[in-house]
Amino acid sequence: MGRPPLFSGFVDFAALRAAGAPNVRVEWSGADARVSGPGVEVRVTGDANVAAEDGCIVVAAGAPRLDAGGDDPNARDPASHWLGAYRKRGADCVRDARGTFAVLILDLQAGAAIGAVDRFAIRPLCYAVEGSRLAFSDRADAVPL
Repeated sequence: MGRPPLFSGFVDFAALRAAGAPNVRVEWSGADARVSGPGVEVRVTGDANVAAEDGCIVVAAGAPRLDAGGDDPNARDPASHWLGAYRKRGADCVRDARGTFAVLILDLQAGAAIGAVDRFAIRPLCYAVEGSRLAFSDRADAVPL
């Protein structure tokens, strides 16, 4: 199978609605992270990173350059930059991004997901939708269906 995925996981929006307010926890083990909660499971390793705050989970890989209207100079990693940009600009935060990147923004409160990759898909984002469940990974063979 080659290298392990940098990120993979799923969100089940029906399970989230049934559970009420989104309640996820982030567990770190070195550079690896796991985000879990009712209807949510995300694993991030290696060069990818994750930010979770106020019902929003951002999974990011690569080196994005975001415009000044959304970039957060205090953010410590690409996922935190994306989270700040999403908070300021909503879905428009992906419009002017440059560099090599893959990002998935899961807004658990709104029941929405936004995915984007760089214009040449150097950093891939693979996904599948089955019912109310969105499964994703940076590798097609690692999308957890």
